[in-house]
Amino acid sequence: MKLRHHLLLWFVVVSVLPLILLLFMANHYDRQQYLNEIDQELHGELDRLIASLEQQLARHRNLVASLGRSPAIDAFGRALQEVSQQGSLTWQYSHARRQLEQLFVDLQPLIPERAVIRLLDSNGNTVIKAQFVETASPTLESLPPYPLYELEPEAGLSKQLQALPPNDISYIRYPGHPADSAPNGRRTLLDAVWPVQTPDWRLYLLFSSMGERLDKLMALTPRLRGGEITVVEYDATRPEQSRILFSDRGGVRFSNSQPVQMQPLPGLIKAYETQPSGLLEMPQGQGRWYYQDYYPYPDRLISWIVAIRLDLTELSSRNQATFYGLLGLGAFNLLLGLLLAGYASRRLAQPIVRLAQNMRDYAQGKPLQADMDSLSSEVGQLQASFRHMTQTLEDSQREQARAEKQLVLSAKLASIGEMAAGIGHELNNPLTNILTLGKLAKRTADISPDLNNDIDEIIDEARRASRIVRGILDFARQGNLEVQQLLLCDAVGQALERVERQAYAKQLDIQADCHRRFSVSADPFQLRQVLLNLLENAIYASPAKGRITIVGSEQDDMAVLRIHDEGAGIETAASERLFEPFFTTKKVGEGSGLGLSISLGIVEMHGGRLNLYNHPQGGCVAEVRLPLCEAVEHA
Repeated sequence: MKLRHHLLLWFVVVSVLPLILLLFMANHYDRQQYLNEIDQELHGELDRLIASLEQQLARHRNLVASLGRSPAIDAFGRALQEVSQQGSLTWQYSHARRQLEQLFVDLQPLIPERAVIRLLDSNGNTVIKAQFVETASPTLESLPPYPLYELEPEAGLSKQLQALPPNDISYIRYPGHPADSAPNGRRTLLDAVWPVQTPDWRLYLLFSSMGERLDKLMALTPRLRGGEITVVEYDATRPEQSRILFSDRGGVRFSNSQPVQMQPLPGLIKAYETQPSGLLEMPQGQGRWYYQDYYPYPDRLISWIVAIRLDLTELSSRNQATFYGLLGLGAFNLLLGLLLAGYASRRLAQPIVRLAQNMRDYAQGKPLQADMDSLSSEVGQLQASFRHMTQTLEDSQREQARAEKQLVLSAKLASIGEMAAGIGHELNNPLTNILTLGKLAKRTADISPDLNNDIDEIIDEARRASRIVRGILDFARQGNLEVQQLLLCDAVGQALERVERQAYAKQLDIQADCHRRFSVSADPFQLRQVLLNLLENAIYASPAKGRITIVGSEQDDMAVLRIHDEGAGIETAASERLFEPFFTTKKVGEGSGLGLSISLGIVEMHGGRLNLYNHPQGGCVAEVRLPLCEAVEHA
């Protein structure tokens, strides 16, 4: 198959499948983002709606609490107790009643809804009743010596009232309301009761709201994205009697009398029993329920499930339109890509064919043809790489010849090093004898001055030869140590004096934190040689106007000296060869490659360790560890 056909085939395979996947992912992402936005909006709206409901019901509670603590209620209770004890009405009772009725009349502007306030005696009979926005007068005469508005609706009401805690709000369902007596009727809201305790008497202030204020609140609540609000009453003690209190879809309002709903919205109830707040996906993509619980009555295990039902038809339409738009754009891009791929494949094939011919010609030793211009930078790079390869092969052949010569030279140097060590050992004894004989010759009597000078020259030359031999032994890491107890920081100071000119030439800032008085057992000359070598390496690696930090410390019975420069650090390729003899990263003529190997040998002879590593903040750290005090024995 030709290159052009391969390119077209791979373009189709590589482009069509990712494009289809991208369409579905983009469509899914757009849907999820839209749903997340809706979730945030509707959960926020539920929070605001519940806060408004709580604010309205709190007004009722505050009103009842304020009335229950009012002096008018207390005065009326005391007067009613006096009448009950005497068996006849008194002027104090009439006065207290008129004041209380006037108080109820004055409260009517504060309650702009249909509501009823009852004042019940200890038996549950209604003594005073204010029906907003109207007041009523007693219409019944009964056994008590005071007039009644309504008799106790049920025999069990008085027992229920007596069980309530005094001077606190409780919630009951007053059975005497007309709406509750209607067929299948039951009021929405419970009645707030405040038991008023006098010394020997008890009254009950009962507030009944018809829910009109809540209906107005719900009517003013915005329906975000066309959502429908529903409020369901859920009693944990009797979950089967859950009922709908408000519903946009069913036309149910708080002020309506509704029959008990045994299973209103069963899916929502089941989801609420699992999780008090969240969202519920309706089956077959019909929509979503966003719900949250709210406890309107502090003393009852009755909660309201405040929910918003959202129809997702609009979302599906929007999502479908987005999908078709992306699909059309993808098809257009695919067609355009196929046309461009056909044109590009033809332009790509010709330079590749020419390159293949050049490769065959090069293998046969023939002259190469000129490269052709290509639309693809990769093909151009391939042509350049081929040209570079041919040049590299030619250069490598020349380099191989030079490397072979260098290898032979390295082998010779290694042999010279071994031989130098052997010669050094052999020369030590003759040099010692020469020095000894020279000193003995100087003691001979009647020696001439000229001969004495000649003997001095022989002794000086022998000493110089001895120093040369010692240098050769140091190179081969042989020789004895002249160990002394010395302060490491003093040795550092002496070494710094020797490299002061080199550091000044590069304008380097050398900071030495080595003031602690800890000592090591070491050869001063050898240790100074190590420090000088490490400092010279740090100065060489540091940039101009850089900084070198020297820190001395104690760790695990070892004296630790760290020299940190700000150079380029150690390359990975060179990290394994740092201590090889004759290996150096310096320029030709600037280093012999023996400094680190000699320093390593000296440190190890002292029982220490020498390590080089890159600092995390840049640069290289040379770390010298030596035993403290007299941990090193004389060699």
